[in-house]
Amino acid sequence: MRNYMKRSAILMISVLVLSGCSSQKAVPSLEDAGNMTEEQLKQELSKFSREEINAAWGEGTDPFSGRYGELFQLDGERTLLLCYEGDRQTVEDVIFGENCQTFEGTIMEIHGTGAVVEVDEGFSIRSSGDRVSVTLDEAAASARAGDRVRVTYSGAVMESAPLQLGNQKSIQLLEKKTSDRIPMVIVDGNLYQSVGEVSDINGRCGVMDGEITSTVEGTEVPSENGQSNFGAGYGYQIVDETHIDVYMPFGNSEEWVRFEMLRYPFGCAQKEPSVVKTYEVTDPELAFENDELVTMVQYYEMSDGTWKTDDHAYQYRLEITGRMGTAVKDTTFVFLSNIKDITFEQAWKASGLSSNMDDYFKEEDAKFVAMK
Repeated sequence: MRNYMKRSAILMISVLVLSGCSSQKAVPSLEDAGNMTEEQLKQELSKFSREEINAAWGEGTDPFSGRYGELFQLDGERTLLLCYEGDRQTVEDVIFGENCQTFEGTIMEIHGTGAVVEVDEGFSIRSSGDRVSVTLDEAAASARAGDRVRVTYSGAVMESAPLQLGNQKSIQLLEKKTSDRIPMVIVDGNLYQSVGEVSDINGRCGVMDGEITSTVEGTEVPSENGQSNFGAGYGYQIVDETHIDVYMPFGNSEEWVRFEMLRYPFGCAQKEPSVVKTYEVTDPELAFENDELVTMVQYYEMSDGTWKTDDHAYQYRLEITGRMGTAVKDTTFVFLSNIKDITFEQAWKASGLSSNMDDYFKEEDAKFVAMK
């Protein structure tokens, strides 16, 4: 009897162990995960550690520097973001997203509610072409030729000229390229600069006195006749000895923009640059509440396209945007600079956040003036 009870106990323990092993659920496949709701998948994955999920799915990409989460591709259109917590790195949150891509560029042409954007260097879509046809929605209804935009899209890209987006998600107007100068053009050996106003002439003739035939980057100053730093193909008319009007069509409107002579023919004397705009020191509390730039140091925009503080002159005004560590939104640092490019890492360190003095620029090279 005693031996029978011993054998029964051993058999019962074995059954319990085996049933416990068979009831241990496996990590669902990525395909099955894609068919669940976020809440269902969160409950399902809460039983597993990050190590177990990686063993089943492989390692995802690390949108949070490898510490807090991983991004997985579900299919051509969707992504899955897992956020982890705790020592076992268990799933804290699950977020489905669209597998979207983004590019930035400059609007070159506008036709009604459509536009052609020239894509900046460094975006993957440029492997198919450098110009893309986009739709101007309400958010970009005020866009003009020369404006900068950020476009988000998903799906296939049709390789035509210009490229066509299979599924445009959004288009966002950006501030002009951070180091762009004021629009300039050379006509008859004279350098002209936009005064930032539409011409006041009404009822003009339709005959052009000339056309802009070449262009340089917005960061540069034109160097030859018929050249601008805002695009080619624009006609112009001479107004008087020191002014021209450039015809710049924006969407369905027609605008003549006034340009003023900056200097006389090359080799001759030129005007001293004057202050175009003063950037006063702002109230930090008010600016942060309105998500606006906070100006820490008063500085000036000059008529020749340069910038200056009370102590030094600079070639560029750079707005450098990025995200620091685990911050929930981007930070923008503004530097006046004689260095053409400053990285986000250099910017945040030189803004006063680094304890290493080697991370700071010489004041004559670059000056931190604002942020948001």
